[in-house]
Amino acid sequence: MSNAQWLRAMAKYNSDDHDIGSEVGGARELAQQLQARTAEDPARFAGLAMQFTPETNPAYPSAILWGFGQASDQKEIRHEVFDAVRHIMSLGFDESDRSLGWIIHTFYDEVPLDIVNMLLDRALHAPDPVDDSSFFLQKNNDQLGPNLFQHGINTTRGSLAQSLGFLLSHDPDGMRTNLVAPHLIELASDPVLSVRTCVADTIAACLRHARQTAYEAFRHLIEANDLLLASDRVKRLMIFIGNSDPKVVDPIIIRMLDSADCEVQTAGGYMAGFAALEWGCPVLMERALSCNAAVRRGVAKV
Repeated sequence: MSNAQWLRAMAKYNSDDHDIGSEVGGARELAQQLQARTAEDPARFAGLAMQFTPETNPAYPSAILWGFGQASDQKEIRHEVFDAVRHIMSLGFDESDRSLGWIIHTFYDEVPLDIVNMLLDRALHAPDPVDDSSFFLQKNNDQLGPNLFQHGINTTRGSLAQSLGFLLSHDPDGMRTNLVAPHLIELASDPVLSVRTCVADTIAACLRHARQTAYEAFRHLIEANDLLLASDRVKRLMIFIGNSDPKVVDPIIIRMLDSADCEVQTAGGYMAGFAALEWGCPVLMERALSCNAAVRRGVAKV
């Protein structure tokens, strides 16, 4: 299909409305085809994306962004792709926010600073999620702490925060970190707990070039429900920090041991055991061994 034919098809299938039982799909089905074709030939569909307008159904720009992320390594056409990304994001579709982070899977070393800034802006301001209600209302959710991260990456701000962390981990000169660091505390203060677990990855990636800012962001991150401390991502961040500065983490481990939440107690036991073995902090281990069974279970996992 030519660009003109694609555009006519998009105009025809501009919604998901179709007759029940009909074999003819709507925008969603056509977008799935567009995504697959974009993954096969990103340069060709980058050109099509430049013709999108604010009247285009948002499913189609989002499909192209997802397709870019699924394309095999084609660094030679990155400029065309980045121009298409800039145009798509200028249209202001909320539906494009989450798929924006997907392009880094193909082009993470080449992503320019202005697109890093787009990612940062949407990680801060995308409307999804509103709250954690869908997470806490799940049935059979008996491991809330570990599952927080999985819920977070299935939200827009959470997935973008994780993508941002991935980009910052590929930041040899620190320029990307310098762009993000002034906003790190705002990211860490996200009102949604599951999103904060994803921001832990962003903070961890900033330790290399902006350690003190990362420490301050960490302090803001954990000003939340104790359950956050049972997240594997937050525990990993604590380990990264403690490997250089155990004293930053020690008070948080004590908070975990004293928590009223059993999951957090167990996570605290693990951290106390790790601190004793790796950081030479036997006092935390002694305290943990004098605590209840939930804490001791955590110690046994080290």
